[in-house]
Amino acid sequence: MGQGVIDPVALAAAAGAAIAHWTEVATAAAALVALALSARSNGTARKALRLAEVQEARRQPRVATYLRAHHQQSIPGGRTQYAFDVTISSQSDADNAIVEATLHLSYRVSEVPIVAKIPQDPGRADGALGLPVKLGARDAISGWCRFAVDDGVLDGAMADLLAVVLTDSFGNEYRVEAQILRAPPR
Repeated sequence: MGQGVIDPVALAAAAGAAIAHWTEVATAAAALVALALSARSNGTARKALRLAEVQEARRQPRVATYLRAHHQQSIPGGRTQYAFDVTISSQSDADNAIVEATLHLSYRVSEVPIVAKIPQDPGRADGALGLPVKLGARDAISGWCRFAVDDGVLDGAMADLLAVVLTDSFGNEYRVEAQILRAPPR
C-alpha cells in the first residue's frame, strides 16, 4: 500500500494484541491482589481461632484449693472430729459449685494400706462450708469442713494421711492434704 495510508486490518491486529497483553497484565494484577487479601484474611482467621481457643480454655472448670488450718478433737459418742478450714478459688470464667466433700483417711492395718472415705458431717456449725455451695467465675469461698469418724474405724491404728477431696458440679475432684505431725518416740 501507499505511504500515508493506514491499513485498517494491521491496525486492528496491533490493537487486539495490545488489548490482549493489557488483559493478561490486569488479570495477573487482580490475582496478586486477591492472593494478598486471602493471606491477610487467613492471618485474621488464625488470630480469631487462637482467641476463641484461649477463651474456651478459660471457661474450663479449674479450681484451686488451699488448706488454711486443721485440727482434730474427741467428741461425745466415741468419735473423733476432723476439721479443715479450706479456701476454694475458681480460676476459670465459668460458674461452678462444690457439691461434695469427703475425708480420705489413710492408715495401715498389718502393713496393708486402707483408705476410709468419710462424708462431710451435715451439721451447720459456725463457719461450716455448707454444701452444695455456688462458686462463681473467678470467685473464692472458704469455710470449715468437719468429719465425724467413729473411733472404731481406725481400730487403734494411726492415720498416715488426711485428705479432703472436694468434688465440683462437673465431677472434677480436688484434693487438699493435711500433714500429720508425730512426736518422735522417746
